Amino acid sequence: MKILIAEDDLMSRTFLTAALKKKGRQVVAMVNGAEAWNAMQQPEPRLDILDWSQVEQYVSDHTETKFSHGVCPSCFERVMKQLDT
Repeated sequence: MKILIAEDDLMSRTFLTAALKKKGRQVVAMVNGAEAWNAMQQPEPRLDILDWSQVEQYVSDHTETKFSHGVCPSCFERVMKQLDT
């Protein structure tokens, strides 16, 4: 499974990419929301790690979509519990 990273901060993107590759993961790193949005349209299975504000901004700029938040607290708790198992 590919892991898609979208992060504009070079240090964060480099660190996360290196850590995942060290674990044997196939990583595709994107620098901006437009690149990430295009990559997310592909049908292949993957895990997405996003600087969501970039994607949110791109979608907002190019559609009439409105966002109220990135990750709600209950979603964050659910995902964190899944990662612990």
